[in-house]
Amino acid sequence: MATSMCTVEMSQSYGEICERLCACEEKEDVLSVGCETRGIGSLSEINPVYYPTYHLLLTGNRLNKLSVNDFVEYTGLTILHLGNNDISEVESGAFNGLQGLRRLHLNNNKIDALKEELFFGLENLEYLQVDYNYITHVEANAFAKLTHLEVLILNDNLISSLPTNSFQLVPLTHLDLRGNQLKTLPYSGLLEHMTNVVALQLEENPWNCSCELIALKTWLESISYTALVGDVVCEFPFRLHGRDVDEVSKQELCPRRAIAEYEMPHLSTDAYYKTPPAPVASSFTSSGIAQVVVEAHQRTPTVRQIKDKTHSSRPIQ
Repeated sequence: MATSMCTVEMSQSYGEICERLCACEEKEDVLSVGCETRGIGSLSEINPVYYPTYHLLLTGNRLNKLSVNDFVEYTGLTILHLGNNDISEVESGAFNGLQGLRRLHLNNNKIDALKEELFFGLENLEYLQVDYNYITHVEANAFAKLTHLEVLILNDNLISSLPTNSFQLVPLTHLDLRGNQLKTLPYSGLLEHMTNVVALQLEENPWNCSCELIALKTWLESISYTALVGDVVCEFPFRLHGRDVDEVSKQELCPRRAIAEYEMPHLSTDAYYKTPPAPVASSFTSSGIAQVVVEAHQRTPTVRQIKDKTHSSRPIQ
């Protein structure tokens, strides 16, 4: 009898989802709703949660599409886990109603493009994980509305380039681009906007160590020595294959042409050194949602400290 009354009270307090399908646990005024591996194929199979602040875990289900207004009634949601599903389509407006969402996990799905309207409604998002998908294309302004985004995890996709001004309004501190198809990163319209970065993962890309890579090399040399940057190892040309761009001179990158035309514009380094960067393992004080920045990664990155050019096996945390 007591158990039955407790179930009724939980249903009335949190919603039917906690009674019949998912495991709900309240801790420090935050409700965790665990719906992992329940065979859920559509958001219509579950009901909204009635709680001021909660996390929803839908990892390991059979979701393949997020439709417009799927989350419109989930107004108290601050962390949403959608990893390890079969999501290949996200309609514009799918995240309507999630103005309070701080952290979104879309890892290990089948998303092949990041469209301009994909993240509409997520203006307060601080942490976005979209690794281990099939992303080949990132549209201009895909991240333009994410003006509070600090951590962006895009490793292990098929991205060969990023559009100009992708991060112009995005205050990124951590960016993971490992395991993509990048051959170069331009300064103009891209690197020039990444003045707050303290961790940048670039390993396992087929870098083309030619004149076009001089801007990236120069930028890496200009940022704060406390920033952690993954190794940029040359894939092409053959004569530089396997070498770290940190150890390759600009003359080797561009032996036959004037290097100056490939350099990034001369900039003051004040923006990089005025304020010491936050520790890589720091939490987001605004929401307290990310104590470990790359906690979901499945391999340990190699990082180097730019000041002394020494290598370290310490992971970004």
